[in-house]
Amino acid sequence: MQPSDVRARVETNLFGPLNVTRAVPPFIRAQRSRLVVTISSTAGIAGQEFCTAYPAATFGLEDWMESLTPEVAPYGIPTMLVEPGFFRTDLLTPESTSYAQPGIDDYAERTGGGRLPSDR
Repeated sequence: MQPSDVRARVETNLFGPLNVTRAVPPFIRAQRSRLVVTISSTAGIAGQEFCTAYPAATFGLEDWMESLTPEVAPYGIPTMLVEPGFFRTDLLTPESTSYAQPGIDDYAERTGGGRLPSDR
């Protein structure tokens, strides 16, 4: 992946939820209640070949939430991290997913010209 592709995925999958979540605590600290819920992915637990940026971002999100929990707990704010497993959607269809352009000839045979091994 090009650095710009990695950066875009990390911006979306780590900094997107992080920024939304960071906007909430001032309001819920004042109320001393509510629940912070973050949706992550099982990819944050175990990576997968040729899917390096997404698991890195979700692992970062999971660790960030783990660190946030004791910070907000004294204010009566619990946190919850949801890691849904893979389920059937149109997420990985060509219309909804963009894959990095193949750029390293050594990987071409294993990636099927840029497709994930599970897409072959």
